[in-house]
Amino acid sequence: MATENAIDDARDDATKRADSNFRAKKSRKLQQKRHLKGVTDPVAAFRQHIQEGPVYTCVSCHRNLYRESVFKFNQACYKPACQELLFTMLAAFNGNRADQVYICCMCQSYIRRCQVPP
Repeated sequence: MATENAIDDARDDATKRADSNFRAKKSRKLQQKRHLKGVTDPVAAFRQHIQEGPVYTCVSCHRNLYRESVFKFNQACYKPACQELLFTMLAAFNGNRADQVYICCMCQSYIRRCQVPP
């Protein structure tokens, strides 16, 4: 009985896929779903997202990264055992402004464990 239901469901799915109205309806639903999220053109959304460019420099590895890949650097958030490492790292980083210091996700994970990032 269960296999008969599975076969019937498979037939229904096959006829739905072959039906052009079903395809159009499914496509409209997908477009509406994207529109509700505010993404009508994924390429335009991506370009808007990266428009600022990789201008955030990590205080540790000195790589230029996008905003999503870095955190604002706050020395008070780290363990006291890591403070010497942080002081050395900040001395080597000659950033323009002290309030705009960032650290990347990878370096932050190493420093939280009191290890030198690679």
